[in-house]
Amino acid sequence: GYEVVNFSVRGDAGATYTKIQVKEALLNAPPCSIILMHMNQPEGETAKGLIEAIPELKKRGFGFVKLSEYALK
Repeated sequence: GYEVVNFSVRGDAGATYTKIQVKEALLNAPPCSIILMHMNQPEGETAKGLIEAIPELKKRGFGFVKLSEYALK
């Protein structure tokens, strides 16, 4: 009963990106992207990059949704 979806942007390359690389990946993501991120790695900088990118993305008019809010095809 599950539908499979895939991601379209590597947000942190398996928690190996620096904060700056994470931020750049997010700021360069096209609209409607599904971004894969691994914030379960405490030594990684994913969360720091995400925290810096969110205000800029909101300023640009981007929003954030859950996949469950959409009917999948």
